[in-house]
Amino acid sequence: MQKLIFGFIFILILFPISQSFSQEYTDTNPTLTVSTNSNSNYVYQDSEGHTVVIGVIENNDPLSFVTNVKVQAYFYDEFSSDPLEVKEGSTILNVIPPSSTSPFVIRSETSNSDIVDVYTKILTFETSKIMDDSLKISISDVSIEPITNPNDSSYTFSFSGILRNGNSQTSETSVYLAFYDVFDRIIQISTIEIGDMNINELAPVKLNEEISSSSIGFVLFSESDKFYADFLDVEIPVPQLRTNLVTTCGSGEVSIGGNCTSYDISGGQVTSATVNTDDNSVIININAIDDGVLTISPSESTQKGIFMVLVDGEESDDAEINGNTVIVPFGAETEQIEIIGTFVIPEFGTIAAMILAVAIISIVAISAKSRLSIVPRY
Repeated sequence: MQKLIFGFIFILILFPISQSFSQEYTDTNPTLTVSTNSNSNYVYQDSEGHTVVIGVIENNDPLSFVTNVKVQAYFYDEFSSDPLEVKEGSTILNVIPPSSTSPFVIRSETSNSDIVDVYTKILTFETSKIMDDSLKISISDVSIEPITNPNDSSYTFSFSGILRNGNSQTSETSVYLAFYDVFDRIIQISTIEIGDMNINELAPVKLNEEISSSSIGFVLFSESDKFYADFLDVEIPVPQLRTNLVTTCGSGEVSIGGNCTSYDISGGQVTSATVNTDDNSVIININAIDDGVLTISPSESTQKGIFMVLVDGEESDDAEINGNTVIVPFGAETEQIEIIGTFVIPEFGTIAAMILAVAIISIVAISAKSRLSIVPRY
């Protein structure tokens, strides 16, 4: 059973905070340290007037796991050196792997507009038993709904994927998406609770919610009572502007030559598609996190006579072509799949540009002729 929790949805008012403090906390073992840097904290007031601070704890040890990390936040006004409020919190991950990080979120108990500064420090932490990275996440789709105004403060974000469990039954399994901005500050955290998982079970993971328009990417990670997943850094596609000239497609679709074309992909996401009239091909840009397969069927009104598929510029021997349906296996980090046929139609933008160019040439020619006709002859 899967339940979505839109906990930690923070898309609200950011106010400037003076942040210049960093802290390193050392355990009895001189090599075992955790640290936090206030320069990376993101502080804002939510819709109820509470002050929220989001930060990151780093486990700097290359070998040891740490747990029970406690963080304390001090909320100050502009004038007094005494805090208005002190609140304790903990990291999102219960166990932080070696040389890894975990975000934390602390929200003030009271709604107080006088709070203008937040200082965070590490209280305690403990060493933990070793955990295996046996949770695996594969991404099926990452998309943003088309927008009507580029100045919108939030976007509608969709995510889907598959979580694979390891070789042991687990409980308390969750998947996290930590969204970050251009300054690499985590500004929003979303949680998807999975719960109990059987051995090698596959669980669908889905999220659909509003995110801050300041988000340019997110870190995807997961944890259960026994396993964890390696962090995946995922870019968020630039949203399309909804206009009369732009074809808007739904989740699991991509615009090819003005036609919304459905596809199915594992191991990555489709980011865009273009038509190449020089080579009679359709170029599909993808972000491949893992090995996967793309299945797509370009419309015959867009492309005909498909006979070859290139994966990152190399001919694919594993691709299957059945009429206009193409099944293409690809490797991790693949960026481009090109489907070559005997005919493609130009995209609407290309046709419009050609028409506009012809119109401009005609106007220039007519104008030149008109100027020549009024030049006095001697």
